[in-house]
Amino acid sequence: SHEMQTPIAIAKGKLELLLESAGLSEEQLALVQSTQQSLNKISRLGQSLILLTKIENEEFSAVDIVNFTEVVENNVANFQELGEMQGIKLKADIEQDVKLKIDSSLADILVVNLLKNALQHNIESGWVKVKLDQTQLQVINTGVAPTASTEQLFQRFKKNNQSRGTLGLGLAIVKKICDVNQLEVTYDYQEEVHV
Repeated sequence: SHEMQTPIAIAKGKLELLLESAGLSEEQLALVQSTQQSLNKISRLGQSLILLTKIENEEFSAVDIVNFTEVVENNVANFQELGEMQGIKLKADIEQDVKLKIDSSLADILVVNLLKNALQHNIESGWVKVKLDQTQLQVINTGVAPTASTEQLFQRFKKNNQSRGTLGLGLAIVKKICDVNQLEVTYDYQEEVHV
């Protein structure tokens, strides 16, 4: 994955130069943009695999006592506007002064992946509720019933909807972060609600 990043960066640079050249037809522009999107997806895939490997190798050993309340509040605020643009209401019930022993960057990645997943796999005019207390973080959201086995959703490259533009690594990263920090992650779906 690491070795792929240099040729991908070179290809992206050459495509940028091509986009700046005069005389490209609309069809050629569309082909270049499509290629850029594919390269971006490959790059994100490589970066996610590198992150998984680093977590597995316990390279995030600087474990701090993190103010998890702040991590969750900041990320909910960051995703609020994105949710509104998608017509999804984001609500939060966050207890103050929740502390967690975890690397601060992993804490952020954990929350980001959960919120991103809740928005990406939601429905039109849906909602996301984030609840945090001293014992658990819950991300609850509307969405269609899972098509994959719920036990498989935390595995690499498994995703509920294969047609979406996601990599299928978000929940695998969440699971790995939880595993290395002795945290438990669960998933449940009942009556069109994911928890």
